[in-house]
Amino acid sequence: MSKVPFKPGNMIYPLPVVMVSCGDAPDNYNIITVAWTGTICSDPPLCYISVRPERHSHGIISRTGEFVINLTTEALAYATDWCGVKSGRDVNKFKALSLTAEKGQIVKAPLIAESPLNIECRVLEVKQMGSHDMFIAEVVAIDAEESLVDKTTGGFQLNHASPLAYSHGKYYGLGEKLGGFGFSVKKKKISEEHFEELKKEFASKGHEFNYNLNRDENPLALKERMADSDIVVISNIKLPADVINACPKLKMLSVAFTGLDHIDLACCQQRGIEVCNAAGYSTTAVSELAVGLMLDVMRKITELDSTIRKGGSRGMFLGRELKGKTVGVVGTGAIGTATIRLLLAFGCKVLAYSRTERPEVTVLGVEYCSLDSLMSQCDIITLHVPLNKETTHIIGQHELSLMKPTAILINTARGNVVDIDALAKALNEGKIAGAGIDVYEKEPPLPESHPLLNSPNCVVVPHIAYATREAFDIRADIVFDNVRRFLKIEN
Repeated sequence: MSKVPFKPGNMIYPLPVVMVSCGDAPDNYNIITVAWTGTICSDPPLCYISVRPERHSHGIISRTGEFVINLTTEALAYATDWCGVKSGRDVNKFKALSLTAEKGQIVKAPLIAESPLNIECRVLEVKQMGSHDMFIAEVVAIDAEESLVDKTTGGFQLNHASPLAYSHGKYYGLGEKLGGFGFSVKKKKISEEHFEELKKEFASKGHEFNYNLNRDENPLALKERMADSDIVVISNIKLPADVINACPKLKMLSVAFTGLDHIDLACCQQRGIEVCNAAGYSTTAVSELAVGLMLDVMRKITELDSTIRKGGSRGMFLGRELKGKTVGVVGTGAIGTATIRLLLAFGCKVLAYSRTERPEVTVLGVEYCSLDSLMSQCDIITLHVPLNKETTHIIGQHELSLMKPTAILINTARGNVVDIDALAKALNEGKIAGAGIDVYEKEPPLPESHPLLNSPNCVVVPHIAYATREAFDIRADIVFDNVRRFLKIEN
């Protein structure tokens, strides 16, 4: 790799770009966009911002000794840039941008309510550094958007807010997660050798670690395995109340799965048992399979593979392309949003239906609409909702009747979010063009009489959306980190 010389300069990119709010009363509130910011120290928590002395905010922060660092998102990109080029001497930036000034916990400077995370700071020292003055500050409070806090781990999931970065005069969204801290030295494969390493690790902290590599869903076997355990790691095996109640010592379940509908959560709550899932481990895996099923159904890949093996040919078959199709995404959580990004890359128009409308989705140009409107307009409908009382059979006979006869349905969410009998009827009667299904009302194997196994134009796979090597590596990290956190063991 050849190098060329550059003159000395600040080329440490990319950087976080933040909106800094300041002022001690509504009539002097201001916002300045700053990229020269960062962490100084973890304990005590210290940070800095660097501001030119001629800036309007410089005088306000110097006088009040306080400011708030407001993290930015793709949805706030316009406001972030605007606050960097307009002066607060000339305009009220909160009013001009319809941003909400919110009272913080400690400092008088306002929070920007639309920001996912607000860092309240008190100035300790000001260093004159040349073109900029560095305000060194202590972090005195944090205000986090509740919807971005993982309810099982308590961790803040900024990645779900689509954070913004700055690089040499340009703004960028962040790409896919490449790994967690220390991923380069972690042993990835969950083999018997790895379990033995974990056994030694927990033993060194005074804990007994037992494991079973063979899957056994028999309740009697589960009771025997779990009977004396304080903590149990389990995947998507059904765990009813009678099994849980047969474990008097049980204090924590670390579930190696995203959904928790196979766990009797009411029983766990009554017993005071903490339940942690492995949220986010299969986001990429599931979204990729959803798109893969779309391609399979529209191009008949599976069907034509069988055709050519039997000596057949294409005949007169013509497939359909994803580009230009209108796709309806039902559920815009992490997986739904990841699927949207893939679909946009294919050149699709995307409509969405979700209980919560997310700004990081609308900023992509996605339009939210009612479920009925989505079902009637879209060429493809893909499901990405959890299973609960509200979503059970969210797609039933009525919703299927609204679909175009050329439309297809994709389900990589949970089996019971679709009325399977109604779907089979729609396929058999030619009311819809096809379906790609990964999940069912029970885990495979399925009986030969299952209605979808005998329906035309239906690609079925045995619940594999989450099952990739990469996803399982991430899952293992999350599951055992949850156990370490519960036991207060540093990893």
